[in-house]
Amino acid sequence: KVRALLNICLSTRIGATQFCSNNGYIELVGNPVGGVWTGPADAIAFDNFFNTSIGKDNSTETSYDLTYTYQDQYGCENSKVLTVSVRPAPEIEIDKTAKSLCFPATYNVSATFKNADGVEWYRNFDSASGNFVGSVNNTSVGYTPTQPDLARLYFWLKIKTTHPDNVCVPAFDSIR
Repeated sequence: KVRALLNICLSTRIGATQFCSNNGYIELVGNPVGGVWTGPADAIAFDNFFNTSIGKDNSTETSYDLTYTYQDQYGCENSKVLTVSVRPAPEIEIDKTAKSLCFPATYNVSATFKNADGVEWYRNFDSASGNFVGSVNNTSVGYTPTQPDLARLYFWLKIKTTHPDNVCVPAFDSIR
């Protein structure tokens, strides 16, 4: 007797197929239920989870083909591929070697980043009340402290990576 192959539908539990390498495990959904997921080494964990850390050492977004194979009770087998992509997680680090500041001089600070589109310097008003000198979207910026900064004997500057599509959450660093 001739039997038709079952139609296979694939997705992730959250519906997305583009991830960041620090997203952890993403549940894979195959229908009909009962099939087997396969993929590159270390891509599949716990039978039906995609391990996004597979992309942590990549320098650019990388695609992975995950195959779901289902065999019915008659021995008829069908497979389908779900392609997912992983971006390396953003990183940022402030150069913390700058010397102490003599008030009211401008404090110059810089940072380096990778795997992001840009940066943004910012401050919380309860821990820094001065003004940035230059664009807060540059990796190097100046900060001119005010009297409240002097009174508390410190100011706290923060920086984060920026991404237009929010696939990866920003990376953060700060200096006090």
